[in-house]
Amino acid sequence: MHDGGNMGINLSISLKQKLQISQQQLQSLEILAMDNLELSKLMTREFLENPLFERREGSFVIEKSESYLEKPGEEVSPEEIIMSQINRSNYSDSEIGVMKYLIAGLDEDGYYSTPLEDVVINLKVKIQVVEKCLLQLKRVEPAGIFAKDLKECLLLQLERKNLKDKNLTMIIESYLEEVGDGKVSTISRECELSTAQVRLYMAQIEQLNPRPLAGISEFVPVYIVPDLIVEFEENEFSIYMNDEWVENYGLSDYYLRMMHETKDQELLNYFQEHYDRAKLILKNVQSRRETIVSIATHIVENQKNYFLNKGKLETMKMSEVANKLNIHVSTVSRAVKGKYLQYPGGTVALRDLFCTHSVIQSIDGEINSIYIKEKLSTMIKSEHSEKPLSDANLVKIFQQDGITLSRRVIAKYREEMGIKSSFQRKNR
Repeated sequence: MHDGGNMGINLSISLKQKLQISQQQLQSLEILAMDNLELSKLMTREFLENPLFERREGSFVIEKSESYLEKPGEEVSPEEIIMSQINRSNYSDSEIGVMKYLIAGLDEDGYYSTPLEDVVINLKVKIQVVEKCLLQLKRVEPAGIFAKDLKECLLLQLERKNLKDKNLTMIIESYLEEVGDGKVSTISRECELSTAQVRLYMAQIEQLNPRPLAGISEFVPVYIVPDLIVEFEENEFSIYMNDEWVENYGLSDYYLRMMHETKDQELLNYFQEHYDRAKLILKNVQSRRETIVSIATHIVENQKNYFLNKGKLETMKMSEVANKLNIHVSTVSRAVKGKYLQYPGGTVALRDLFCTHSVIQSIDGEINSIYIKEKLSTMIKSEHSEKPLSDANLVKIFQQDGITLSRRVIAKYREEMGIKSSFQRKNR
């Protein structure tokens, strides 16, 4: 009976260890597949929830919220989307004209900073009419559009969310610069709030959208922040992760001392649990960095002629990279998912560097998506500035070359290259 009892205990411990290992591996794989924005959100969430997890001041960043509207397969301009929310029967033709004029004056982020007197002079209408139209446009989705600056943009979003918190409003009105610099202690001291409260307010501000127009249409360009940077000197290259901000995170010395000094077992257990969680995240983030750099280094070595503009992409499969590095092919797939590499010739998705992936069928065979992007860039550079090529026009031009693409695919590649829609490229 005694031996059987020990066997049961050992089996229980073994099962617990296996479960723990599988959970750790799962988190490691999830972190590996994250892009920089997703990783940043994970680290911010841990910082807010885990007292052992520390973020140095100066690393707080206001990030763009998720897209407001997605209409697959349709070319939709900001004017169409905004005016679709206006009940035209409530306004005169003159007022509708003023609204369209104001929409055309939005900058790329969705702000309207043109003096209203200029509108009055140009359209020969009363200032009251312009103010009425602008007020109505500030009520459309997404919240924050037509604000004159970032401060008003964020306050309009608070109003739309019905967040009537005087401290949050005060921080936006008077401490946006400190929020951007991550100066928690400064805001805490001057506003007489705890650091925990300030962190939560900062987290709320991070969820607001400082660039409302960026999410209003799928045809507004997506600004890609590369995950990797490759630099060449003659034929030699160096490669590194573009994630210096990760180094702003670490373990809190203050709470580590408390953990070592406390005699309260319950408190010690609490600290130990959060310490283990923080250590695991930091370990997995470092592992992510090493894995991605290792894979990217192998890719660049294999495609050096392409990066030096001396040749086309070589045939390369994920399985070949996996075998070379002695890792599973699914690890390679996760590591390159959503990651971008910047080199002297531009920015490219890691996944596009595998010749057997992201291919498009033409009458002559398979064409890599990088070829499509290069051809797309050439077309747009040579277009007439007064009559830029719409995505539908680009589809027709590709069809003439025997390449069948949808408008959705054209828009996707255009956005990945940071090229604006035809609506935005047109000289106004």
